[in-house]
Amino acid sequence: HQCQNHCTRMDYEGPVAIREIKRLAAVNGRNEFLSEIWEKPDEPADVKAAVIGAGPAGLAAAYFLARAGFDTSLYEKEASAGGVVRSTIPEFRIPEKAIDDDVDFIRECGVDFHFSESVTVNDLRKAGYEYIFIAIGAEKERTMDLPGNGPSEGAVAFLRRCKAGDKISIGEHVVVVGGGNTAMDASRMAKRIPGVSDVT
Repeated sequence: HQCQNHCTRMDYEGPVAIREIKRLAAVNGRNEFLSEIWEKPDEPADVKAAVIGAGPAGLAAAYFLARAGFDTSLYEKEASAGGVVRSTIPEFRIPEKAIDDDVDFIRECGVDFHFSESVTVNDLRKAGYEYIFIAIGAEKERTMDLPGNGPSEGAVAFLRRCKAGDKISIGEHVVVVGGGNTAMDASRMAKRIPGVSDVT
């Protein structure tokens, strides 16, 4: 939604909130769209495409490949689709149902999902896939060399443990370094953990 930074309405009452408008349309118009407007794509052409990784990039690629007529399969090493959105972003930011709705719609578009499978490009080539899109993510976190004895953990690893329902004890005073979305999610999640009195 970068257009909001350059919207001509900024000279008046503020930019058109296109992201929020699209979200509201997706939430409120989904059932009507699926029942009255949407038509399932035709049978795919005899051209096979594979996507490795069912996170946001992989799901988007599979959706657009299927829409374009490719016989599309999506391979994911985890037991479900969604990637970091499902495994890491807290439920208070995006509900599981919203993720499931998107995955179900992509499946309805003709994408064949394969979960709990690790594949290589060579495996897929041998299986007859002409086109392969690799969307395996880039989740490696940087560590900080901080003096002292306090435990430290990357925000993504922390959020993943929280989402998995692990029993977490991080002390009374928590410091989060950073100011982006992940840092904000980690701060809000830390406030919800029993025993935490303040988050900085």
